[in-house]
Amino acid sequence: MPAVGVKTILVVEDEPILSEVLEIQMKRLGYSVSPAKNGKEALRKAASALPDLILLDIRLPDLDGFRVATLIRKMRKTRSIPILAVSGLPIDKEECLKSGFNDYLAKPFTNADLVNHVKKLLE
Repeated sequence: MPAVGVKTILVVEDEPILSEVLEIQMKRLGYSVSPAKNGKEALRKAASALPDLILLDIRLPDLDGFRVATLIRKMRKTRSIPILAVSGLPIDKEECLKSGFNDYLAKPFTNADLVNHVKKLLE
């Protein structure tokens, strides 16, 4: 359980190395991190933990990120959680926004880009 006032970020990434990098960076910024390796786990954790932000990969082994974002937006208690799409796919940012994402970050990205996107969504 995170300390009172500490924001929690759900990191949904199936690539272990990138998941670890994202977790380390978020912890360095002072956030509590909850990892998920697939869409079903992400949906379960989003509904139970109600994170302050979700970093969501588009390509996942079970449900793609578009489907996960759509399902999160349909649940009353999770629909207002900001979701940042993190993807290496050549995806149109507009497509992500129409699917329920609040913003899009293309892989590869710099730490500064990641920090800027996260802080913007948590303001």
